[in-house]
Amino acid sequence: MSFDMPVTVDLELYYEEEEEREEKKREEKKREEKKRKYLVDKLDTLDTSALTKTEGAYLVPRHQSQNIKTSKRSPKF
Repeated sequence: MSFDMPVTVDLELYYEEEEEREEKKREEKKREEKKRKYLVDKLDTLDTSALTKTEGAYLVPRHQSQNIKTSKRSPKF
């Protein structure tokens, strides 16, 4: 059996659906970018007290040293 029926496509509807799919993709991309930026910025305030020394080493900003030793004596001038 052959089905040789003509197929009609409502182009306007097709283009609207295509535009909706593209819009959803753009919105998802924006959400992912926001989430990535949030996670990158969050590292500055991340509580590393539960991490081991080696795990936390990668989260410390470069200008701070992990091995900061403080003296209990007052400085002499």
